Formats: sequence, structure tokens, C-alpha cells
Amino acid sequence: GVWRTTNLSASPPAWAQVLTPEQINAETGDPFTFTGVSRVVASPTDPGMFFVRANYGAAGPNPPNYVGHTHDNGATWTWIVGVIQSGNNNRTTSLAVGPNNEIAIGGAVGTGNEGKVWLSVDGGHSFAEVYSSGFNSGHAPVDVHIPHNDNPGGQIIYVIDDNISSPTSNPKLMRSVNGGASWTNITPPGWAGSPGTSRRMGSAEDDRRTFFASDGAQFYYSTDGGDTFGLRSTFTNSRGFHLQGRDTVSRLTPTDIRASTDGGATWIS
Repeated sequence: GVWRTTNLSASPPAWAQVLTPEQINAETGDPFTFTGVSRVVASPTDPGMFFVRANYGAAGPNPPNYVGHTHDNGATWTWIVGVIQSGNNNRTTSLAVGPNNEIAIGGAVGTGNEGKVWLSVDGGHSFAEVYSSGFNSGHAPVDVHIPHNDNPGGQIIYVIDDNISSPTSNPKLMRSVNGGASWTNITPPGWAGSPGTSRRMGSAEDDRRTFFASDGAQFYYSTDGGDTFGLRSTFTNSRGFHLQGRDTVSRLTPTDIRASTDGGATWIS
């Protein structure tokens, strides 16, 4: 589910649940059993608005790929179907929201796990396919990112495209500067991939050119939006990152949260 707090600095903060799996089933009317929410993304422009990606608990023909959004901090929800394709094993794998609430959904479709990204520029009313890793590639977009700063129309999009079963098999970091019409491989030297879903990326809220990408064990840092990268640090398996400014980064590990104030060169718990 999803919980929300308005006093994060309190010890301890008070949390209120604003979304449950049962609520998703009831509001969508879908026969599939949802097991929870795997991604929460806030709108960069509208306070109180955020998006969620729902997990389903069963595979089968045309399984649902729901994205929900709220405009009132979770009091009410609207549900949209991002992508539904024929075949088994369809599932969403990533979600990103752009500077004007563009919605990008990454997913794997079919028994061959063909990775795709779909983009909506009208708040989820319609989606167009903008990226494919190729039929039967076994790849999926494990992370999608749309910078919020200096990115009119959400034209700049990044995709981490990794093999789901074997993450070290030809992992790629891709970038488009024209809304997905074409893509450039900007994978950093030494990028290896790692098990799980720990490959993550992001950019500073006030400077899209300050960009990081991590394969879960290595932290790469760029000051030109991914044209070039420097390897800042290495570590054991991490699960998530957030770039708050040009040099301030938080990193989620399996046991704690660590912070860096020098662009990922050193970390403290």
C-alpha cells in the first residue's frame, strides 16, 4: 500500500495509509489480485499529486498494468491502464513522471520479455510506444527517468535496459533527446548490472546535467547529462538513490539509509 506523513521530522513521524491493495481491486474492478504498490512518484508541479504503479499477483493473458494518480494527497484516486498487450508474463517494471506530468511506463511483454517503454503526454489518456529492446531479448527497462529541469515537453528520457534473468548480460543505459524518436547508448565504461532491481538513475532538481546512474554496486556521476561519466564510488548491493542537489545524494541499502555530500564519493550512515 501507500502511507503518507506530514511530520517527517518528528520522532517518530505519524503515518496514515492512503491506499491499499483491496482498494485498488475495488476501484479498478479488475479480477486480478493486486499485491501492492512498487513505485511512488510525486508530480514536480502539482502539490498533492502523485503517481503509483500497482503490482498484480498473477500472470496470464492481458494482465493489468495500472497506474494510479491522486490530486488530493491520496483521498481519491483515478486509475489508468498504461499498457495491455496480448500474451503471458506482461508486467510493468518502471514508472517516471516528467516536468509537465508526462508519464513513462517501462515494461516487459510476452514470454520472451521484450522490454518496452510507453509515453503519455496527455496525463495518461493515451500512450505511444517510444522504446523497444527487441523481440525475445529478455531485457526490460528496470528504471526510466525524465529530468524535471530545463526539459520542455519531457523530451529528454533515460532508460536502464537490463536483462531480467541475467543482469550482467549486455546491460545498457540509453538516452533520447527527442521524446523517444531516437536513442543513444550512453552506458558508462565498466557498467556491470547486478541482481535485483537496484539499477537506478536520476538528475538534480535544479540542474538536469547533474546526472547519476548506478548498477547497484558502482556509482557513476556526470555533469553533462550523461555525455561523460566518472566512477565516484563502489559498494555492496544498494536498493535506491535520490539526488537532492548537485552533490547531495541519499542511498538506500538493505539495512539503512546513507548520505553523501560530495556527489557520491564518500558515504555516511
